[in-house]
Amino acid sequence: MIYWIYYFLIATAIPVEARDVETVEVLEDGSANITCTAKITDTRCIVKLILYDRNTKKLLTYPRNDGFDDNQLDRDGIIDATGYKANQCNKAGVMKIVLLMHNLKRGDSGIYKCEVYFEEEDRLQIHINLTIKAREQQSLSFMLSALNKIKSISSYMCTDKYEAVIIFFCSESQSEITEPGKYILPNDCYEKDTIIKDHITNVKYCMVNATDLITMYVVYHSDTFSEAYMAIPLSEWRSRYLIILSSESGFFKIILAVLHSTASVVIQDRGRYSPLSITSERTVGGCNSTITKSNFEQQNTYSGLYLYSEKDFGVIVGQCYYDEQTSKYNIESALPIIDYHTYEYIAFCNKLCSCKLVVYSLVSENFTCTNISSTNLPSASKRCYPVASSASATVYLYDYGGCIINGSSPMQVVILIQACWSNTVAMCTVIPTHLFLVSYTWRLPNGYSNHTLVVILLKESSDMVRNFDLDGNFFDEGSHYIAVSTGVTIISYTLSKRKNYFLSSASNSPIGCYIYGEHQTTSYATPLHFKFNFPKYVSTSTTNTGHWCTPSSTIAGDNTDNDCDGYIDEEIDNQKDDDNDTKIDEDIAASTDTGCLPGWFGTKCDKLCHCNNSQCLMNGNCKENVTCLPGFFGLQCQYRNRDMNKEISDNCKAVNLQLSNCVGVSGQQDKD
Repeated sequence: MIYWIYYFLIATAIPVEARDVETVEVLEDGSANITCTAKITDTRCIVKLILYDRNTKKLLTYPRNDGFDDNQLDRDGIIDATGYKANQCNKAGVMKIVLLMHNLKRGDSGIYKCEVYFEEEDRLQIHINLTIKAREQQSLSFMLSALNKIKSISSYMCTDKYEAVIIFFCSESQSEITEPGKYILPNDCYEKDTIIKDHITNVKYCMVNATDLITMYVVYHSDTFSEAYMAIPLSEWRSRYLIILSSESGFFKIILAVLHSTASVVIQDRGRYSPLSITSERTVGGCNSTITKSNFEQQNTYSGLYLYSEKDFGVIVGQCYYDEQTSKYNIESALPIIDYHTYEYIAFCNKLCSCKLVVYSLVSENFTCTNISSTNLPSASKRCYPVASSASATVYLYDYGGCIINGSSPMQVVILIQACWSNTVAMCTVIPTHLFLVSYTWRLPNGYSNHTLVVILLKESSDMVRNFDLDGNFFDEGSHYIAVSTGVTIISYTLSKRKNYFLSSASNSPIGCYIYGEHQTTSYATPLHFKFNFPKYVSTSTTNTGHWCTPSSTIAGDNTDNDCDGYIDEEIDNQKDDDNDTKIDEDIAASTDTGCLPGWFGTKCDKLCHCNNSQCLMNGNCKENVTCLPGFFGLQCQYRNRDMNKEISDNCKAVNLQLSNCVGVSGQQDKD
């Protein structure tokens, strides 16, 4: 996480207007070095940094005491005190104090005063206008809707690298219940069990609100089964969906993003259009007809539907099946349509399981399916062969191994797994590879005997598995290769009953993650958490991109967000990690004469260029025939006129230190 601080410094005993001085980077832990420099006219002084809090109308000091001694330097955060010793100011006339400030946040912005106190004399005030621009928090909301036969819901919520507060709100038929917020540390998880229906409770829906990014999957419990599905935040609900529905036993539930609202959702099936009026939510289909696990491979009729509306909505898709004369559900969240140039999905099937791969595309001719081997040797491309069906979705049967689906039109991809040893059926949404992440945090759900982690690596060599860390250990031992092919490796790993897990990529290569579990009477399969939306950051040196993004190869100065981090061309072609995201040269800017990003110069590329169109040389001087920005003058445009709208003579612009040549100009040096 990167913060950028722009602060303004004027060394004078008389408060004057603030001026742009320097760019300071706030470190990952939220700390920054703030420098106070003052001219000293006495030999004894005390220095402290003061922030005027506009909300409380109080002065907050940093460090936390009125003076310093040598034993307090580290504790109070002074990391450099040039000319400072035992409260003695530098007799040469200049004193520099560098303070290490901790836990800086966006709310810490304000007017700071670096005050130098003289013994029994007036104080010298150095005003610093400190503006902190931090990462934008992304609050999220989830809606959990009640389904028929469901008695309770278990919610598993995990944070990424930022802390969050989670608040639960449930609406019953006659009342509303809001529970106290739960604080979750970074890379931690929280489990919440909620009664949906009993002889007292009848919950219609629950809302989950988080103050920052969290990921979430949900387990629905009935008297006879439990089923897990991936929850999608309301902010990522859209107005267009493709869904896959069992023609014989399927159902879907549409939920509007705005409570108590109405909308018309159009269902398109093979060119037929059916408008559906929705108030808050509506379920279509049901369990009037069910499939049985005994004829799992014979039930291959799946329909693809296109849903669209003028309003955003979410969709839960399910199917019913019989097991031991008991009706059970498979449930999954449908992914909204996301417009990209190309689409890639990678499906898997565990050892000793039977699987179906179901694909629905608006343009059926626009995708291909390739079967990849379950051996440890790269396999030649083998075409998948679909099952004959009169339905609109394409069905493939396959065993231990994997499939790669590529296409140029939006698709929905689902796998159905007949459980490896319990013989129950699980349904799982397959996510496109452009939504893969480099790290995941999750908690295993209760109620299952066996859990399996499935990891999809977009690497040509299966040895790359050693680059992935599971709770501090490489998980090459105990892993099984499901499929190995050119560019793809699929492995599985048996998880213990321990609850929390953290998986990260040491090489920052995106990976896909799924968890699969079984018990004697039930099973589940779901993607681990993922994000549609890439984090957005506030920046003055780069440009924020649009909402959707496809990772791409970088070309210097291509004005494209190649790594989908919210910035455009933020790296320099220098084999270094310039933006502190642990990646090197992943989104390269056009080359400049300064060797820095456009608009910057200096040995550390930390000085702003005030020449027109950022046309600076390495030393900060403007290029030949290039003038300063309005209001700046000097060879390096390092002086600023107090009247920014006032014209400055060309003679003045050509002068460095000889300010006397600038007739009628009242200027101050602008130190980059």
